[in-house]
Amino acid sequence: MYAPTDVALIIESALGVDMRLVVAIGWIMIFQTFSTQSEHQPPGGVIAGIVVRAGTGEPIAGARVLAQPTTPPRPTPGGAAPVAPSMPPAVTTDGQGRFAFKDLHASPYRLFIFADGYVRHEYVPADQTLQNVRVLLTPAGNVSGNIRDLDGKPLAGVPVQILKPVYNFLGDQTLQSAGAAVTDDRGEYRVYWVTPGRYYVLAGSAISARRAAIPGIASPNEVPGHSVLPTYYPNATDLSGATPIAIQTGADLNNIDFVLERQQARRIRGRVVDAATGKWPPVATVRLVTRSAIGGTSARESLQSYNPVDGTFDVRDVPPGPHQIVVEVRSPGAPGPPVTPPIVPAGAGQAGSITFGGSRALVTAAAQIQVQVGNEDVDNLVVTIGAAGSLPGRLIIEGASTVSGADRLRVQLTPLLAGAMQGPVPVPANPGGTFTIDNVLPGDYRVQVAGLQADFYLKEARFGSQDVLNKPLNFSQSGPASLDVIIGTGFSRIEGTVIDERSQPVRSVAAILVPDQLRGRPDLFRNVTTDQSGRFRMEGIAPGDYKAFAWETLEPFSYYDPDFVRRYEQHGHPVKVSESSNQIIQVQLIRSGQ
Repeated sequence: MYAPTDVALIIESALGVDMRLVVAIGWIMIFQTFSTQSEHQPPGGVIAGIVVRAGTGEPIAGARVLAQPTTPPRPTPGGAAPVAPSMPPAVTTDGQGRFAFKDLHASPYRLFIFADGYVRHEYVPADQTLQNVRVLLTPAGNVSGNIRDLDGKPLAGVPVQILKPVYNFLGDQTLQSAGAAVTDDRGEYRVYWVTPGRYYVLAGSAISARRAAIPGIASPNEVPGHSVLPTYYPNATDLSGATPIAIQTGADLNNIDFVLERQQARRIRGRVVDAATGKWPPVATVRLVTRSAIGGTSARESLQSYNPVDGTFDVRDVPPGPHQIVVEVRSPGAPGPPVTPPIVPAGAGQAGSITFGGSRALVTAAAQIQVQVGNEDVDNLVVTIGAAGSLPGRLIIEGASTVSGADRLRVQLTPLLAGAMQGPVPVPANPGGTFTIDNVLPGDYRVQVAGLQADFYLKEARFGSQDVLNKPLNFSQSGPASLDVIIGTGFSRIEGTVIDERSQPVRSVAAILVPDQLRGRPDLFRNVTTDQSGRFRMEGIAPGDYKAFAWETLEPFSYYDPDFVRRYEQHGHPVKVSESSNQIIQVQLIRSGQ
């Protein structure tokens, strides 16, 4: 069974949205199913306090407070399901902002506090008996604006998103929605109760040209078939040209306006050419793949889009914005390899495994090309497909010819653009260390190794003379001949304790190890949770210079953000790791707001 924080990481990684609130409520329901289970220790603990507005100290009435026990489920005799600590009922603050939980079972607790118009807050009391908890809630902010066309007329039904740059479990930067709205008949929008911070504003969507005509939400009389080019504030089609906005605590940010051009859905027309023959393939599937700003993907394909007589294709009803054209030649009746999820790097902590369902026919040749659709059709696009090939290689384990656990290692090529292209099946090495990865389509891949145990680390990967551990592997039939993957076996370990300002151990917080260099490598990071004594252990660490951190509260995977880590660099504990080293350290807790 996963801990609640584990489940939160799974959902956040898979969906790329902030689901911690949903997870917390889901776990409340799970814990409450155990409420009839008796505890060995009698209840008696009390957590009581007050919820106030940050900055003024004004009491907040009507706030909702949840208390979640963080003790793992206890094993039970006879192999029965573990018993989770019972969940106390939620409470609401009174007119003076006060709350109290009574008769709590012995366990550390995590409090979740919610109030309309405020940023939700998490608080970790030091014990199950605490009488004077003071919780500060930060007032949220609001954003509003107006969207008009080039003639000054209001644009109705345009989706607007408030976007925050975040990192996913693979260490890739993406955008997370912090709020959304749709313009009304006056072209006005308002996004309310947004957590203060720096954001980007995006008007329009390449996936959905306009909102769905849901009765009571959108008018069925809206004109269909037109849209706007997805545009970042103030007037950029790409994030690199956007200007971030700053949402202040409890403030209204007005006049975030756009002037956009009405655009009709367009067509993408072109021709498919086989790189091996210079001719068009007799059969091909053309797929339009569109990614939203927050990581979602929409794909549609049609056999009717491709004309086998002359190799041309015509994709209709394409909304403006960035897209990909993916062309595949499939082998009828031959099953393709299973869709292999990317390996969860050590830096993601207990993120669990991400699975992808579905199977598809074997793809024998393919290509993908980026297309930007604007106010005109895209014509004369040439897509050159390349055949799938085989990639030979060697898996080298340093320091020994036979090592326990080497038979569990699998070399994996993960497409950089997951879901757009078929990825090959991970393969083991032969007794001599050689391997062959079949059905590798032309494209860019991330080199990974599955099955690394505590005393292994990925030391080097070279494609011919190219470094493909720190850079993507670009596969083509004319590329280098083989892939060499080197595994280091020098067992390195860091043990330590997270302490607070009183030098007391802190339990149930994440201890994060961040490399000084190569911060684009999530496999070099470590993320572990302290036990009930505040202790942690990290293993299988590659030699190098690191810093260890422990934040009281931390947005998922924010430690992958170099700018975020740079702000706390002086609070990190320096660690120099060499092969076969064993170190014991103390890490100072970084308090919220510090």
